[in-house]
Amino acid sequence: MMETLTRMIPVFKNRKFNGLKEDYPLFREVSINKTLRQEDPLLSKSREFRLFKTIRNESGEEVLDYITQFVDLGSEQTQVLSTTTLFNVTCLQDEFYEYIVNLKKFNDVRRVNKFLEALNDKIEPHGLFVGCIETLEQRKQRLINKFPPLLNRLYLTGDYIFKRVFPKMPLTKQIY
Repeated sequence: MMETLTRMIPVFKNRKFNGLKEDYPLFREVSINKTLRQEDPLLSKSREFRLFKTIRNESGEEVLDYITQFVDLGSEQTQVLSTTTLFNVTCLQDEFYEYIVNLKKFNDVRRVNKFLEALNDKIEPHGLFVGCIETLEQRKQRLINKFPPLLNRLYLTGDYIFKRVFPKMPLTKQIY
């Protein structure tokens, strides 16, 4: 049997507490389990609420709607990250996750293969990884909209050379 603590706590309704007895308009009795378990539904709901709020703030409502179609955010087997570094993935607890979600663009990840290997080590055999990516067409459209008509074509050409050609050339490969 789990030990519970019962406490009377003040409930304030639109009033600031200044330490006086008359500032306690109501008291509510609250029972608190001394040992909270991870599978406690209240803990799960609050974790789920925090994840919803964090994802919405980090990536927006559209991304949150998409993620919730495929991922159970209330599950303890779900890990949500916002990282582009391999270090943060390898520092996850040594357990298998059913779902891993990364909110940062996958395009910004250095050493993509190592990053994917680390994710593969942390995810269950039939688990799901959800990530964000900017396709070539999306990037092109974003850059075209960023500059005036003539300038955007020049910028696109330079961007292509710097991002796609230089990394393949032996001399500039080391710099990139």
